[in-house]
Amino acid sequence: MSDLFADMEREMGFAGGGIYFHLYQSSGKVAHLERALEIWQGSIGEMARDAPELPLCLNMVSYALGARYEHTHKLADLDEATHLLELGISIAEVGSSIYVQTLNNLGNTLCMRYEHTADASDQDRAIQLYGQAAEHTPLDSPDLPQHLHNLCSCLLGRFVRIKNIADLDRAIRAWEEILSITSANTPYRSMYLGNMDNGLRMRYTLTENIADLERAIEVLSILVQETAPDAPERPEYLNRLSHALLMRYAHTENLDDLETAIQVWEQHVKQTTTASADRPVRLNFLAYGLSMRYDHSKHMADLERAILLQEEALRLAPAL
Repeated sequence: MSDLFADMEREMGFAGGGIYFHLYQSSGKVAHLERALEIWQGSIGEMARDAPELPLCLNMVSYALGARYEHTHKLADLDEATHLLELGISIAEVGSSIYVQTLNNLGNTLCMRYEHTADASDQDRAIQLYGQAAEHTPLDSPDLPQHLHNLCSCLLGRFVRIKNIADLDRAIRAWEEILSITSANTPYRSMYLGNMDNGLRMRYTLTENIADLERAIEVLSILVQETAPDAPERPEYLNRLSHALLMRYAHTENLDDLETAIQVWEQHVKQTTTASADRPVRLNFLAYGLSMRYDHSKHMADLERAILLQEEALRLAPAL
């Protein structure tokens, strides 16, 4: 038996709910989820407010309520989960692992409710909670990147809603912190890098601060470097890098950026078979780069090859 529960009968009862929840996860049958909730809700109803196991149990029940909401989309489940997690925060020891977990879980629940209701107060509260969870998480904890990522995602959502660049600034700082504490083999590292690139280029579009675009190119270069040559997502990363280089070329007119973008597209075309549905698009990208270089150099070879590439793209493109 676990040391967490002081009362064996209570532990057995809660474990019974756990069995049904495991059955639900294995079978997907909502009836098992309903039975788990029935047992767990009965158990927490009998617990004293100062029971040491109560915060953990509240988290488990709220998680199950969130799972039921995914099936029913009944807001009452999220409302109840929110109430239970708010209670969990109020009774958990500040700074403890269950306290941090409860902060994060309540943030997740409020984000789900915000998607349902578009109530801005839920989004604002979620940002506050994710910030607190990150602050109370040790720097060497494997949970810190995820807590910071949740904060970034929520900040980005609020930025899209109210266009306050302070939210975007804060998200970018948090992504920088994520990158400083993760390595190439960290789970979701590519997601963190990709999201940071999006944030930096979004801010560049608003401010035209070249430093953001240069940092985005650095981030994309890391992403490409850390991605296996045969990974299915690698072409997309290379494509994003080439577009960022072209954006910088448009800003600085430094031919090195244009040359590098053309090299990336040359590599794309070389690695794409004639039968691939992606080949016409990649041929057009390369043709576009060559035509831009022609505009600068007036070398007919670039223009002639661009025309040939576009003709090939037209032959391969499906008829509308």
